[in-house]
Amino acid sequence: MLVLGIFLYHQAILQLQPPLADLPDNLKAGFYIVFKFDYLRHDSLSVQIEAQKALDKCGVVPAQCANLQNPVPMNRKSQTSSEKAAIVANFANSLNMVMKICSDKYLGLEPLNKTANELKKMMKDVDALSVNEAPCIGTNQLYCGIHTSAVNVVDSVNTVTMEIDKLIDSDMVKAWKDNSSMLGLLHILPYILVLSALCFFGVWWRDGTCMCCQGGSKLGGCFGLWHAFLWLVFFVINSIIVGIGAGMKYGAGQVEVPGVNGKPTLDVFMEHIQTQYPEFWAKVFADLEEALNNMFQAVLCFEVFCLVIVAYGCCMCCCCPYREKDEAKVVAM
Repeated sequence: MLVLGIFLYHQAILQLQPPLADLPDNLKAGFYIVFKFDYLRHDSLSVQIEAQKALDKCGVVPAQCANLQNPVPMNRKSQTSSEKAAIVANFANSLNMVMKICSDKYLGLEPLNKTANELKKMMKDVDALSVNEAPCIGTNQLYCGIHTSAVNVVDSVNTVTMEIDKLIDSDMVKAWKDNSSMLGLLHILPYILVLSALCFFGVWWRDGTCMCCQGGSKLGGCFGLWHAFLWLVFFVINSIIVGIGAGMKYGAGQVEVPGVNGKPTLDVFMEHIQTQYPEFWAKVFADLEEALNNMFQAVLCFEVFCLVIVAYGCCMCCCCPYREKDEAKVVAM
C-alpha cells in the first residue's frame, strides 16, 4: 500500500509541475491566440484599407471624413460588396472574438471596453451597408465611420496589450509559477514516512510492544521514538499540503480574483471561463485542474495512511498481541 501510494504521489507531482510552470505561457497563448488578440492590429488595419478602398470609389479620401461633403454628382453610386465582404471576414477571423472578450463582464476592463465600443460601432455600420450598388451619399458616411473606428482600434492596441499582460503577469500567476519550482522538493516527503515505517518495523521486530509496557526494551524504545518523530514530521508537512488543497478545492468561494471587473470569487470566475470559453479553458486550466485534483487525492491518501499507522500502533501498544504469543511459546517450552 505504501509503495503504491508513493508511486501515485510521484506521478501526481510530475503531472502538476508542467501546467504550473507553463501557466504564464499558456495564459499568453490563451489570450493572444485563442482569444485572437494577436490579430487585432492586422485585421483592424485591413478594415481601414477596405473602408478606404470603398471611399475611393466615391471619390472620397479618409481625411475628408471630418468634414464630409455631398458627392458629385449627388446621385453617384458605388458597388462595395467586395469591401464589405472583406471587412466581415476580418470580424470572423478575430474581431468578433476580441469584441466579445473586451465586452466580457469580468475580462472587459475599461481600456478593453473602449476597444469593444469601437468594434461595435464598426459592426453596426457594416450591418447597415447594402450588398448591392448604393448611393455614395449614404455609403460615405458609413465607411467614414468604419474607417474612424478602425483607426481608433489600431491606436488602442498597445493599451489593450498592456492590460492583457497585467493579467498574465499578476501576482497570483507569479505565485503559482514560483511554487512549481518547489514541487521537486516534495519528492523527498514520502521517504520520511518510509523511514518512520522502518523504525516501526524495528519496534515490532525487537519487542512487539512499546517501551512503557512489559517486555519493552530500550532499543525498541529508541526505534519507537524515531518512528514517532519521523511520523510527526511527515504528518505535519502533509497536513499543511492537505489544508492548502482543501482550501483551494472547497474554499474557492472565499477567494477574490484580482485584476478583473466585479471582484468575482475564484469559483465563479473559473466556472464563467469554463462555460463561456471552453477552448481557453482547455488551453490554460484543464490540465492544471486535473493535476491539482490528483495531487490532492494523493496527499489525502497519505493522511489516511498516517491515521491508520497511529491506530495500529496504539492497538499494538495496548493489546500487545505479538508479546502475548511470544510468552505463550516460552510457557509451552
